[in-house]
Amino acid sequence: MHRLPTPLRTWHPGAALIALVATATLCACSAVQLVGSDDGFSYLEISCTPPDASIYVNERYLGEVNRWRGGVVPLKPGEYRVELQRDGYYPYQLDLTLKPGRMARLELDMIQEVSELDDDDDDDTPTP
Repeated sequence: MHRLPTPLRTWHPGAALIALVATATLCACSAVQLVGSDDGFSYLEISCTPPDASIYVNERYLGEVNRWRGGVVPLKPGEYRVELQRDGYYPYQLDLTLKPGRMARLELDMIQEVSELDDDDDDDTPTP
């Protein structure tokens, strides 16, 4: 059985930041960092607030972020559309390419949706 690597917590020389292609850019403090791995697999490490956001990869539901050990999702090398969703938050979506032996690290603070205040008085006339 293959064991997932311990998530790397520091920047490494030669690690590259990749550009995000986000269709819903309603997020704060997001970054993707690529770090090396020598086992030939690809990994996506997700650190997300809220931690129980749902992960979709190429429209396939993979569970909640906090259900993956260390937030690390093993994937085959290739191109992916990753989406994070949570009730009460704006969804976040990005496209990325994972190469063999690489781990992409996504750090994301999702933005809460703003609900409109209910106005009991539907007409705009002032009440005396």
